[in-house]
Amino acid sequence: MGVPLATIMLAAMLDQILCSPRLTVAFQPIVDVSAGRAVAYEVLGRAPANLPSTAGYAPPRPDQLVEMAWKQGRLVELEQAWRSIAIERIARLPDRADAVFFFNLDTRVIEDPCHIPGFTLRALERAGLSPKKIVLELSERDPELGGERIERTAAHYRSQGFRIALDDWGAGFSTLAAIVRCRPEFLKVDRSLIDGISDDTLRRDILQAVLTFCSCQGIHLIAEGVERGSDLATLLDNGVSLAQGYLLGRPAPEPTPPALHVTAVVEWLASRVRRPLRMSPRSIAIKPVTRADAIMQAQPAPSKALPYREFRFRV
Repeated sequence: MGVPLATIMLAAMLDQILCSPRLTVAFQPIVDVSAGRAVAYEVLGRAPANLPSTAGYAPPRPDQLVEMAWKQGRLVELEQAWRSIAIERIARLPDRADAVFFFNLDTRVIEDPCHIPGFTLRALERAGLSPKKIVLELSERDPELGGERIERTAAHYRSQGFRIALDDWGAGFSTLAAIVRCRPEFLKVDRSLIDGISDDTLRRDILQAVLTFCSCQGIHLIAEGVERGSDLATLLDNGVSLAQGYLLGRPAPEPTPPALHVTAVVEWLASRVRRPLRMSPRSIAIKPVTRADAIMQAQPAPSKALPYREFRFRV
């Protein structure tokens, strides 16, 4: 039986995309909401813009492109292309010394026979960049994250000097098991727990519990999907210092400061919040991260021989 025409057409489209010089990345700020300034950026892969359709198939969105590459056995190629573009862009930034960059990592890559161990580290070395500037995000929406793969992936990259973030926390698979296995330095709370938190006591109680846990374990919590001023006010009132979302800044071709209104919004909200910038009495206080160098100076998590509770960021 021959190869289906649809498979041939999609393979041709993927070839066109991977060979296109328009394959690019975007940068979305991660903001210190207590100061209204960006301390890090998430680097997002983007498909070429204005790519013509192929035999009736519309150009894919980034998430569709990832799945297309996986089915065609070319996910490693796509990931390496995005990673190389991102590192080249970061190396050219005039003020890159004060920021940290979060890269999304598809854990399926490390199991791929085409995976080249050390590819990212060597690309950073050629660009004159340190792995301490990079945090690798493992998405909890991956159904395999609760298994041994997340542990192997985290150990592989942490041994090279990278730090680990667990992305989409609270919306994926084996939430608690994933934390135990990968021991992340950053926990990115999914927007499903953040959107509407100002109107939902259950969401606020969950946030309090997670903040207490992160304080005990020395983990930096990042609130994702912040799009409403009332939610930002609630985060400030509960001691959340790092956040990301369209209210704070949309993905852009170059790293940019937070949206121009953010500083004014933060100042206005802080003046109206009853208990600005501190935890509620029911929770354990967290020392806010208010400087980019605090994130830069953070050390990778210790080996398994050390109790995880002993790990603390140097702020």
